[in-house]
Amino acid sequence: MIAIGDVSGKGISASLYMAETKGVVQALAPVMASMTELLEATNDALLHNSPAQSSLRRSFVTLGLIAFTRRGVRYVRAGHTPLLYVRADSTYAFVQPRGLAVGLMRVETFATMVDEMILDPVAGDILVLFSDGITDARNPNGQDLGYERLARIVVENRELSSRDLTLKILSTVAEYTESGNFDDDATVVVMKCR
Repeated sequence: MIAIGDVSGKGISASLYMAETKGVVQALAPVMASMTELLEATNDALLHNSPAQSSLRRSFVTLGLIAFTRRGVRYVRAGHTPLLYVRADSTYAFVQPRGLAVGLMRVETFATMVDEMILDPVAGDILVLFSDGITDARNPNGQDLGYERLARIVVENRELSSRDLTLKILSTVAEYTESGNFDDDATVVVMKCR
């Protein structure tokens, strides 16, 4: 399984909350029957550890989880950016099953807001997990890079290895900003199917 996440807020408290989330996910992943159950248990654990906070002040975490199984690739998200799925024929889709950020709502509500999708990629397909720091990167005119530009970067460079495609995405986004800086986190995970 591969997980990607983004915590609300900045600074030390946000870093600590993300570290806690990572620990919870790593501890629970081996014992949960499904990724949906893993998200539900993670949400419950985070809420249990911060019961006195009001919902308006509570930090939350968006997560995207992808698992490779004998029955296909399973994808679930908790409020995170969608998965970019580029097919071998260069068509693409942003896969976005329902999902609510963890650490925000009580378990009863959370459980009804999470869906898991099963994908069946073939050789040549590319799956890209990314944080909003990639698509929210702005040029000097204030325009976001956006989802469509990200998809074009991947499609136009699809022959590169996963590593080189990751570096190409990051360098192209840095060029787009013209400052070479990211205003937010910039995480990309590229998976090429063989």
